[in-house]
Amino acid sequence: MEICGTVPENDLFFPRYDYKFKFVGRISNLTREWITMRLILYFLCILPLTFICGCLILEEEKSVDVDITPEALITKMEAAVDPKGKCKQASSYILRQERITEGDSSVDKYEVASLFNREPYFFKTIIYKNQKPISITLFDGDNAWSIDPDSGSSILLSGAQLDMIRSLAKIGNPAYSYMDIFSRFEVSEVLSDMIEYYKLTCFHSYKDLTPMLVFIDSSTFLIRKITFKMTSGRRTLVDYSSFINRYEAYDDVMMPQITTVLANGVKYQYKITEFKLNVEFPPDTFKLPVPWYDRKVHKELEAARKAAVKSEQTETMAKKVNGK
Repeated sequence: MEICGTVPENDLFFPRYDYKFKFVGRISNLTREWITMRLILYFLCILPLTFICGCLILEEEKSVDVDITPEALITKMEAAVDPKGKCKQASSYILRQERITEGDSSVDKYEVASLFNREPYFFKTIIYKNQKPISITLFDGDNAWSIDPDSGSSILLSGAQLDMIRSLAKIGNPAYSYMDIFSRFEVSEVLSDMIEYYKLTCFHSYKDLTPMLVFIDSSTFLIRKITFKMTSGRRTLVDYSSFINRYEAYDDVMMPQITTVLANGVKYQYKITEFKLNVEFPPDTFKLPVPWYDRKVHKELEAARKAAVKSEQTETMAKKVNGK
């Protein structure tokens, strides 16, 4: 089977890359790895719903005797974020964030929209550049697709990628708790600037994800920092840290209004622009534009997209010539 797609020229997390890919038969290891990194980072955009991350640099850690069990700590953390259980019981939600890159002089505006629907289950992440969708990921609880918004073509994900998404999608599902997401925990206390924090080490069942370290304010039980890595053999694919600059309540749910993220050495800042619970989505919100297996339609759409791009380039060139 031949499937065509286009990597956005300024991908949200990999702005330095500019290339296209084409799949014939099996997906190449390089492209599979690129998609895996992108999907991991897309799901990290919605970490705040389960892991409200903090603004804190623990420069010096001093161990302190722990006075709480992992189960009791998790219960207090969940109560601090969602005290009335509104998010946990929500039938759906939409979360929109805008991204700012430190030191980036570009006028381009990037946004991330995460859409969740409980029944029937769907999770969708859309990346926008200047209000235009440049990449979409869709998961229905069983299958996942990476979608090219321009052509409507999609890639059906499988194997380790699908297993990873199934695990990480729980992060965006308010019905799940830490106990559902991780296989085991370790808790300790650390001291930084005379303030005590709980350090929760979360062990994931997905073998390529290293334990996630979560630092929690011992007085408020709100998370202040989170770090983890994703590896492939000896290589590190994702090196992630997140810090919160400010919390804000949205319909009684404590959300990180401004979050600073360090992903693979690149620093970003995210600001929530919208968070709504129990949203009624249009019927076609979670439908694939084109069935992933329809090769003929994919080819027709790709040809139409290329023709449109060529026409736009010709028109732009003509305007430049006439303007001289």
